[in-house]
Amino acid sequence: MFLTHRVRSRTLGSARSFATSSFYRASRQAFCLAVDGPAASGKSTTTRLVAQRLGLTYIDTGGLYRAATLLAQRQHLLPKKGDAAPQELLLSSLEKATFTLRTSPSQDQGSLPVTRIYIDGEDVSHALRTPEITAHVSRLAQIPEVRQVMLYKQRTMASPSYEETTATGTNGVAMDGRDIGTTVFPNAHLKIFLSADARTRSLRRQAEWGESGSPEDLEKIYQDIVERDRQDMTRPVSPLRKADDAVEVDTSTATLIQVVDRIVQEG
Repeated sequence: MFLTHRVRSRTLGSARSFATSSFYRASRQAFCLAVDGPAASGKSTTTRLVAQRLGLTYIDTGGLYRAATLLAQRQHLLPKKGDAAPQELLLSSLEKATFTLRTSPSQDQGSLPVTRIYIDGEDVSHALRTPEITAHVSRLAQIPEVRQVMLYKQRTMASPSYEETTATGTNGVAMDGRDIGTTVFPNAHLKIFLSADARTRSLRRQAEWGESGSPEDLEKIYQDIVERDRQDMTRPVSPLRKADDAVEVDTSTATLIQVVDRIVQEG
């Protein structure tokens, strides 16, 4: 399953207009699953498996924001702490970039599909889950103009005409993030909000970084997650919150397969 998106000669204003247009809202017909939740609640892993079970196209919006952060870092355009206004060079760079998602289905029900993310044809998946990128992604995501650019990209990726260009037909899209059910797809057919206590999420993040060769102190990870929650829930644009019509699933003690089964039953 191959997903590719590129902004072609659109200004930020036109991207913003497209992202909020009634034409877009009217065009969505295929099934849409929106999965939201805080950092390390299991969104990406869970949504990938649910998408495979239901035959949906998976779009990793968290990965897209991480890729945007990596791009800004490489071009020395990361906003400094306290910066309220983005640099025009940053917005232009994000608009022009080609982000590609390639998901390979797993061979059996219990194993994970693999999603790789590319920037302008380069596989950058290995560089997206590092502590350095994690430390900066929330700051970038708080900038309203950046969110408008990324909103345009996310909605374009999930549009019916875009789905028709994928290598395999699907029954719709599954997307995870922090504002999918409240902002990106407020009319999604099924909304899920994954939750877990901060200590459990810290252990998950520590294990994830350890596997990638970047071990971190558990207490530092815990403090970082608490701070990330605060930033996500208090940002002025599209803050993290459970949509009123979302089904909340606590993943603290449930196994991955139990969580997936619960969502599939809801769908």
